[in-house]
Amino acid sequence: MGLAERFFRRVAESGRPPTEVLFRYGLIHPGGPSGVRVTNAAVLMFARDTVWRWHPRADARVFRVDGTVRSHGAQRNVTQIAQLDSPIAALIESLRDVVRGQIRRAESLSGLYFEDTPEYPEFAWQEALVNAVAHRDYDDFGRGIEVWFYSDRIEVHSPGGLVPPVTLEALRNGVPTHASRNPVLVRVLAAAGIMRDEGEGVPRMFREMSGMGLLPPEIDADCSSHIVRLRNTPAASASDVLSDGEGAGTADESTSSSAADLRRADRDRSTRVARLRSRMLRMGGLLDAEGHVSNADYRELFKVDRREALADLTTLVDLGHLELRGERRGAHYVRPAAGT
Repeated sequence: MGLAERFFRRVAESGRPPTEVLFRYGLIHPGGPSGVRVTNAAVLMFARDTVWRWHPRADARVFRVDGTVRSHGAQRNVTQIAQLDSPIAALIESLRDVVRGQIRRAESLSGLYFEDTPEYPEFAWQEALVNAVAHRDYDDFGRGIEVWFYSDRIEVHSPGGLVPPVTLEALRNGVPTHASRNPVLVRVLAAAGIMRDEGEGVPRMFREMSGMGLLPPEIDADCSSHIVRLRNTPAASASDVLSDGEGAGTADESTSSSAADLRRADRDRSTRVARLRSRMLRMGGLLDAEGHVSNADYRELFKVDRREALADLTTLVDLGHLELRGERRGAHYVRPAAGT
């Protein structure tokens, strides 16, 4: 009840006794020998002891892999950072703290000042964590939530497939859509301001990743699980930076054989902007001849995939070098009209 009372300070009914708020949100019901029936949701949210006493895998584990691929046996390169089995009311904050501590940061020069830049946008990885906790399948007693850190990505694994009408296509295209496998939990978390339950979180993840010049989130799902994958790889790959002759402004950086160094350099917004402006010059002939450029044209010209082309074209629109016309398959990009 102490945890429930502290948690309910976040909700609109914060001034009421915690038992009353528990009734209000359907976490407990009248009945039973003691006069109160406790729901599974109440136990998951506010269990007095560690949750594994009531659910053996309502936990979350965090791992770090040395490299981009897991190895086993004598070459094992996996370290378990944490295993958290607190009730949800405490788990989300604890999980955020652990994950935040694993996200690397770098300084980049912006104007006259250095900015502390995280490896991933904070909203994107937090949204992935909260969704994993709120929407996982708690009927699965054999698997918990897992967060995997690799040198080039973070993966959040959660038991349970997508809940209709949510589809993989809608999520990958950033279409707002939502449904809940655990409506009582989601209602409480939304009332506490931890999530919104409006379907806008995933589209914003895409915007946040694009805003940092990173590849879009990757979402995979089957009938029993789903994975959200965030890559720290810039939308411009290391080979593109070299082929465009941009580098990062110094001979050492532009000729380095270290892909990690190139990724860190390209994450500097000034380098990315310069590279894209260079590409605009290379697109000049096509724009003069055809009057427009499509995603397919961009992919063919610069030998990139669809996601990278979309990220670059979107940035060029944001910079004012292009204008988007049309929708879906008819979408294409033109030079801005004079005076705009």
